[in-house]
Amino acid sequence: MVVQPILSDTVVSFGEMKLRSVMSEGNYEMGKTEVDGAHIHSCYEIYINVTGDISFFHGSAVYDIRPFDAVVSYPGDVHHCIYRASCRHTHYCIWFQSDEVGAFLERRSIRGRVELSQGERERMQTLLQKLTQTKEDSFLRSAALMELLSMLDTESRTRTEVSDDFPAQINEMLGYIDAHLTDISGWEALSREFFISKSTINRMFKKYVGISAGRLIEAKRLSYAEKLLRADVSVTDACYRAGFSDCSRFISAFRKKFGLTPLKYKQGLRK
Repeated sequence: MVVQPILSDTVVSFGEMKLRSVMSEGNYEMGKTEVDGAHIHSCYEIYINVTGDISFFHGSAVYDIRPFDAVVSYPGDVHHCIYRASCRHTHYCIWFQSDEVGAFLERRSIRGRVELSQGERERMQTLLQKLTQTKEDSFLRSAALMELLSMLDTESRTRTEVSDDFPAQINEMLGYIDAHLTDISGWEALSREFFISKSTINRMFKKYVGISAGRLIEAKRLSYAEKLLRADVSVTDACYRAGFSDCSRFISAFRKKFGLTPLKYKQGLRK
């Protein structure tokens, strides 16, 4: 795991909204530092880069990331950073649970990468400082979040294209995984479909996607299973409908990713 000391961490509740803002910083050494796998959250996330030579995987796209680019993820979205070189990685993450704010993001299609102008980047720094200052008034922090969301609300700036050096073949394999998620057998299916060896597939995925094909498929299945649980599907049905063939393995993988067993997770949704 990349060692990323938390420089600031604040939690605020305002009405029905619960918000957590974190600024983290850590050193990454290419070929030496172990990296977390794909992330999946049950809340909305806004990631904002400050420093670091990275790309960002979101859904099935890979974005080039510059300082103060933002990436917006919805509950269940599979996402993670891809390190392109040894670097010092500083970033903000804002997590929040709010039906009202979530509806705003979805209604305005604010999802994926958002690139800001130079003036907006400077204003973004001020807003992030307000969000992460523990002594800042909770109302003002909530106001800062509202302004930040408004700043991201420019549909023409939301980028969906892949990185310039992203191989078309990887893009095709990601599309194949999405189309056959619940029945794909892993790298074996990709090897048969695209006539590429296992070692080549894993080398390409780790380089351009940041994790192996097998780990990505598992993460996407867990994401789908989480959505099924939210729709009140039973744990057993969620397991098999998401493409897992063994319930005990599913429960173990789900608990590792979400911190709870699927049953306890589902029970918590009713509270």
